[in-house]
Amino acid sequence: MAVETLSSVRFRRARGGRLSRPGEPLPAWRREFDEEVATILGGYSFDLAIMFGYMLIATDALHERFTILNDHPALPGGPVGTWQQVIRQLMDTGARESGCMWNVVTGDLDRGPVLTYARYATAGPDMDPLWAEYRALGANPDNETIEATRLFAEIRRRGVLAERPLMVETLRSLAEGRIEATPDGTPADLTLDVNRALSETA
Repeated sequence: MAVETLSSVRFRRARGGRLSRPGEPLPAWRREFDEEVATILGGYSFDLAIMFGYMLIATDALHERFTILNDHPALPGGPVGTWQQVIRQLMDTGARESGCMWNVVTGDLDRGPVLTYARYATAGPDMDPLWAEYRALGANPDNETIEATRLFAEIRRRGVLAERPLMVETLRSLAEGRIEATPDGTPADLTLDVNRALSETA
């Protein structure tokens, strides 16, 4: 098995590039980095790539050349952004459930066609005290305060628990031909499969 590495930090610094800023176009070095990644990947024969915990936005240099799947910590149509941003949005809206999903990487950030997803509860008798603690903070707590709450930590814990088995079940479904990497229909709800996998490892 081959292992290739390419540090985006070293790449950026070597070119004197600046960090990406939310709401602004990606700096030029980002596409240049993806072109280099694509060159490396182009030396291998494969049908599918996955991004699991990959925190860079993929440019067209990657997603137009390869079929890439992305792990995103929300349900289809749910919040976009980093996992921290997603959880804060769930808390802001008082969401009673969330989940994670695998989608095809496109130029539409976190909104590419969804292959699979799994749900988990973010409300209920065991969560109500945590919501009460959060609401007791009052209006508009800052991000640092939000991220220090037990509610934030528990939502994160539940999401992390579901992510890995969803990846395994998604890849299994692809290998068995039950879903396709270029979806053209309703995403597959793998919640039962994920819960079964979690119960077997508990």
